[in-house]
Amino acid sequence: KALIARNRHQKGQQSTLLSSEQLEQFSIQTRLKRCGGCGNNCLLTINRFPDGSRFISGNRCEKSLGKESNRSIPNLYDYKYKRLLSYEPLPEEKAPRGVIGLPMVLNMYENYPFWFTFFTELGFRVQLSPRSSRALYELGAETIPSDTACFPAKLVHGHIASLIQQGVKTIWYPSIIHERQEQLEANNNFNCPMVISYPEVIKNNMDMILENDVHLMNPFLPYNDQKQLVKRLHQELSAWRISKKEVARAVNKAWQEDLRFKEDIRQKGAEILAYLEETGKQGIVLAGRPYHLDPEINHGIPEIITSLGVAVLTEDAVAHLGKVERPIRVIDQWMYHSRLYAAASFVSHQANLELVQLNSFGCGLDAITTDQVQEILNAHGKIYTALKIDEGANLGAAKIRLRSLLAVIRDRAPVSRPKEATSSAFKRIVFTKEMRQQHTILCPQMAPIHFDFLETVFNSEGYNIELLPTVDKQAIDEGVKYVNNDACYPAIVVIGQLLAALQSGKYDLNKTTVVISQTGGGCRATNYISLLRKALKDAGFGNIPVLSANLYGAENNPGFKITRKLLQKAVNGVVYGDLLM
Repeated sequence: KALIARNRHQKGQQSTLLSSEQLEQFSIQTRLKRCGGCGNNCLLTINRFPDGSRFISGNRCEKSLGKESNRSIPNLYDYKYKRLLSYEPLPEEKAPRGVIGLPMVLNMYENYPFWFTFFTELGFRVQLSPRSSRALYELGAETIPSDTACFPAKLVHGHIASLIQQGVKTIWYPSIIHERQEQLEANNNFNCPMVISYPEVIKNNMDMILENDVHLMNPFLPYNDQKQLVKRLHQELSAWRISKKEVARAVNKAWQEDLRFKEDIRQKGAEILAYLEETGKQGIVLAGRPYHLDPEINHGIPEIITSLGVAVLTEDAVAHLGKVERPIRVIDQWMYHSRLYAAASFVSHQANLELVQLNSFGCGLDAITTDQVQEILNAHGKIYTALKIDEGANLGAAKIRLRSLLAVIRDRAPVSRPKEATSSAFKRIVFTKEMRQQHTILCPQMAPIHFDFLETVFNSEGYNIELLPTVDKQAIDEGVKYVNNDACYPAIVVIGQLLAALQSGKYDLNKTTVVISQTGGGCRATNYISLLRKALKDAGFGNIPVLSANLYGAENNPGFKITRKLLQKAVNGVVYGDLLM
């Protein structure tokens, strides 16, 4: 602390430390008092000092300190949540096509304005599941098939159960593979695999659906293609004999309402940014997925932030203002995360904004996204903060993290020089034709027997591929050390193999390349290559080229081509591997 005080000292500044004489005469008066500012009725300990100053402890919020009420601090989470739930369903007597239930879960927080408008326009009364709560979670808890799912996914069971309890006989919960692409430069616009597949999980694990004769409609829909969406919805709603023209009209209205809702949130974000400029206050972009809007999932973290005198914005309120420096290290394949990167890029250039990322326990995708968001922020001297949340509501650690972040921001502002910004764009090393002749390509062991054949296949085509031995303890230790531990175990092991080999001293590091497979779908396996690149850089092997073995044309490398001849041999090798297993 003494060193920090010395560094922060400014010429002419007087120390506030008491002199020895003042310490001799020092006194303190202490009294207890109930706050009365809210239902908590906190018992306060008020310490008053000779100079009239005081120190209050025992408070759970800032009201007792006489600070500005958090109600006057903008909270876009609160606004967006109320705005989302403000749609009024048709009265039953004005809904000729009956009642259709919508569970307020996962991507429904993104798509609800569309689905509400669509079904209302077609003459359905939309019945939304109740607000999330602990009791609602427990209502469906016994039907959860895996405890490794994230808390937002587990909540789905309770929402479905509540709709069934209310007597809803038709529930609409579609599987959406692709969201609409907001960031045109992004590689893709998938939903996360959990969001895509969870309607199937519900269908196959909640017996009460069949027991109560409930029609669960969970079609796979091309939500990102309006024309194809009309076609599929017309097919799915054929039981109601709705014309395609009527469906098209409803889709168009719903599409426009969805755009209107998103524009409303962006406009509200602009108002908060203007408020910050006018007042000189600080703001935090609390970045997460759409379902982190659910108070049961975010556990009141937005309100904690506003109680500290800081405004709260959502990532979708500012993402359109950010320009991501591309290419980035990761494969930008998930739409919600494309928003995160854009929001982080915007925040990184704003002196009065910080970004805090909400991360649900069990979210494998955040093993990818958290590191990338951190890289974007750190490149411009910003502090990265992540808060991991699950069903537990004890937020003591979160409060400490937030207070620490704000303390660092306040303390560094007057004296620290801004860090010179660097580009967060990633420049990969291209594997050239010359490297093909000179480099040893290290391949991790991912499928015993099969990969032995593949090693021979690639070498027969002029490559010098060396298949690494089976996994040992060192490989596991290196993987755990350098790979985000939220990544799945296979990724940790595979990357650990390559790191251990490079550290062995057996290879000329100037003539060594590594290779890893890349799937190309919505699974995080597409991004194992980005985990590998980060691990190599952190371990001091940033000069090692990384090859992507894929069949969809990702990453052009002049020295590495999967030709038709090579592919035919590889398929034969895989078949022989299957026969010998």
